[in-house]
Amino acid sequence: MKDAPAAKKFEKWNPSWWQWALPLVGMILLIYWNSLSGDFVFDDVPLIKDSQEIRSWKNLPQIFGRTGYRPIRTLTYALDYWLFGPDPFFFHLTNVLMHAANAILVFLLLRGIFRNARSALAGALLFSCHPAQTAAVAYISGRKDVLATGFILAALLCFVRYRESANKNRPVLLGSLALFLLALFSKEVAVVFPALLFGWDFFDSHWGPDAFKQERLWQRAKKVFLDHRWLYGPMLLGGMAFLYYAQFVMYASRKKGFWGGSALNNYLTSIKLFCHYLWLAIFPYPLVADYRGIFPVAAGMRDWTVWVGLVLAIAFFYSLYRAMRRRPRMAFGLFWFLVTLLPVIQLLPFHEIAANHYLYLPLVGFFIAAVELANWKLSTVSTKGLAGAVAVLLLVYSAETVVRNPDWHDTLSLWKATVKHAPDSARVQNNLGSALHAAGDLDAAYPHLLRATQLDPTDGAYWSNLGAWYLDRLEFQAAIDALSRSVEIDPKNAYSQTNLGNAYKKLALSRGEKDPDGPLWRAALGHLRMAVALTPADGTLQYNLGLAYYQLGQREKAREAFVKAVELSPSFPRAYLALGMMDNEDGNVSRATVEVAQSIIRDANNLEAIRLLADIYVMKQNDYGAGRMLLEFAVDKFPNDSNLRRRLGVVYQQLGDRGKACDQLKLALQLASPGGQANEIRQILDSLQCR
Repeated sequence: MKDAPAAKKFEKWNPSWWQWALPLVGMILLIYWNSLSGDFVFDDVPLIKDSQEIRSWKNLPQIFGRTGYRPIRTLTYALDYWLFGPDPFFFHLTNVLMHAANAILVFLLLRGIFRNARSALAGALLFSCHPAQTAAVAYISGRKDVLATGFILAALLCFVRYRESANKNRPVLLGSLALFLLALFSKEVAVVFPALLFGWDFFDSHWGPDAFKQERLWQRAKKVFLDHRWLYGPMLLGGMAFLYYAQFVMYASRKKGFWGGSALNNYLTSIKLFCHYLWLAIFPYPLVADYRGIFPVAAGMRDWTVWVGLVLAIAFFYSLYRAMRRRPRMAFGLFWFLVTLLPVIQLLPFHEIAANHYLYLPLVGFFIAAVELANWKLSTVSTKGLAGAVAVLLLVYSAETVVRNPDWHDTLSLWKATVKHAPDSARVQNNLGSALHAAGDLDAAYPHLLRATQLDPTDGAYWSNLGAWYLDRLEFQAAIDALSRSVEIDPKNAYSQTNLGNAYKKLALSRGEKDPDGPLWRAALGHLRMAVALTPADGTLQYNLGLAYYQLGQREKAREAFVKAVELSPSFPRAYLALGMMDNEDGNVSRATVEVAQSIIRDANNLEAIRLLADIYVMKQNDYGAGRMLLEFAVDKFPNDSNLRRRLGVVYQQLGDRGKACDQLKLALQLASPGGQANEIRQILDSLQCR
């Protein structure tokens, strides 16, 4: 890597640029290959897995409407779903390919700045393999950062082409502005793009090292801004208007109040956050998925870590100032790193204090500065020595990335990895406990759920999750105590109200209380109705209310609630199953068949629905062929379910296929627990004279 000579023109695209892109794409596919098998994790579930918006192109107006948030990101999810369905593999693959495209754009930008393809390739490889990038690439919801960065890079390249074209090609400038808009609608951090354009014009990265020695910096800044105010002004105003819309109209990620309880502590925390990201850019360890509760918020000027942060920040700004005079390319990289961090260091407080994926865009600037530093030091370090150091760093980065990817494989793996670095984070303990609870490991879940309430007893969600655990353990009074605490903290939380209503309901059922005016049922219905009133558009809340009415024998009210649940949440399978059960009981077999089939379409793993539909086919409609196909499908999915195999054996018996009937019944007997069902299976086997 040799120092780049001064040049008047941004390097023209070489027709063989793709030859340099191949190592980039190959390296990225290699190190992110083990991320492709991952599931939907954390925010992926509401944004993709459970989202109705992405399932039909009819929802485009909703995606881009007033309620839309980061619509370009959502649009790419819809495109993935339309092309490949709900398989997370392809969502992950899209993230990896977008990251590869960004690495190529970084290469093109660096090649243009340094006029040296090898230097550009080294910088782009380090950018693409940096371990902090896993939070944006291996985590599907991190796509917002990948998209915004890609559009910003493409917009900047278009802007530079416009600046250096002899005839000022306006369509290229319009293309840059269009890409800026796409970046804004991917993630609001793109508001920094006008500042990057100003930085490009100010530093003009193809100048020589003596460019600023004879010119006052503030005069240069004033001249650049006034010369191009027609461009910077409207873009800056447009970006700020968009930011205002996102923060104060959409309330996107906005936090009430300041971190640390005061403006002073908040902005001292901003300095600490800047230093935190600078540290992770240089030494990317440890990488933590959730910093809430573990990042040390500033506690006034007596906090010694604040002074460390101030010293580091002053050193950074001094380095930037010196680089302006001596190494404009390095100064541009440092300027990029600083400017792109400004939206994420809590200058406008928002709920997520820190996240690794916030580094995705700033790392472009970091590696611009790093490549210039390497070029500068070639006078004292041999080319082979520097290349060897880059190779070692690339190997270390890649290895850490490959090791980090499996942490994002699924919800359980993510929080198990995170709790190792953040054992005192209430949110992490809660999330791990909830993941273990969802996986059915109740014994392992309890200590984490309890620990979350101990670390932060003021968060109602933690008490709600602990109460839900008690419900599944049939400890109804303990559930009521925990959920009452949750509702006391946050009475407007509809899900806590629903859980509390279900706890009272289950306690009433366990005690045989059937009077809707009894104290337990009255409390249950009160909380369930309150939940519906708080969030009337959620079909799951209507379903829970309907289930309570059904269990009380109030069938008309139950049906009304279940129908409403289907209308509000058409993808919610249990609402269809509830309607199917009621229609089956009422003798409306044809309607029940459709409703239960709709439930299975939405959740093919619902054994209760599969068994009910099989019974309807076989016992109500005498349609053994349909029953056979459904049960064969179910047995393939649940090969160790003795009940399904018994039912399939009986269907084969009715169809006259004695051999298959015997095979299924023998397997069912092997799987059955000793007792009634096993005895029943033996009787059928004896009647068929199976050997």
